[in-house]
This record gives sequence, C-alpha cells and structure tokens, in this order.
Amino acid sequence: MKKIFTVVLCICVILGVTACSDTKNNNVEEMQVEKSLEDLGITKQKVEVTIVDVAENKDVEKTLELDNPSTENIAKNIMKELGCTGEEINSVTEKDNSVYIDFSKDSKFLKSGTAGETAVLDSLGLTFIGNLKYSHIYFSIDGK
Repeated sequence: MKKIFTVVLCICVILGVTACSDTKNNNVEEMQVEKSLEDLGITKQKVEVTIVDVAENKDVEKTLELDNPSTENIAKNIMKELGCTGEEINSVTEKDNSVYIDFSKDSKFLKSGTAGETAVLDSLGLTFIGNLKYSHIYFSIDGK
C-alpha cells in the first residue's frame, strides 16, 4: 500500500511541476507529440460534424476523417459535403473559444437562395457549437 501511495505521490509531483513550466517548454512538448504521432503513422483524425439536409428537413451526423482537423479544414470539408468549394471561404480563425468565418462575396451558396444559405450556415454552427463545443460562431463577408 505504501508503494502505491508513493507512486501516486510521485506522479502528482511530476504533473504539478510540469503544469508550472513555462510556455516555451509546452510548445516544444506539443511539437514533439505531433512529430511522434506522425512517426507512428497516425495521419487522420475523426471529426464529428452535423450536416443540415434542407430537402429532408433533418440534421445528419457524419464522421469525417481529416489529415489536418484545424477549424479552417473542418469548415472547408463541411462546405464540400454540401457541394460547395473550399475556395468560398476567405479565412477561418478562432479566438477566445469563438470561431470567425469570412466568406467571399462571390460564394455560390450565397446566391443559391435561403435553402443553400441555411444548409451551410446551420451546418457550420451546429458543428462548431454543438459538436466541437465552441461558444460562438461569427460569419462575415469579405471582412464585413
């Protein structure tokens, strides 16, 4: 029993010291983890998304396997699932647990009527807020 307690205590001390290390060390550790995942051959990650099917009037849960599950890549893949190109997105950024998506004014879905807009904007909103637990999503067109 004393050995188990000692091991648990050592682990707690190590975790406590690690948690107090400076940001530079954390970045190095994150880079090492990414590299080791790459070395292990893990290249795709599963991301749960929600696609709005306007014709059927229902939400469809899908799992996408993405090489790079960044917010931008997730948004572009949702657009592709809805028949849009990823080029319609100017940028996707995240800050303070919020996602900011800027579309091009020439985006085809903006000209496809209410159903097309609803499918895209609702799918992005449901995925980022519902599935990925961001607190807010903001949309803009050409920075406005």
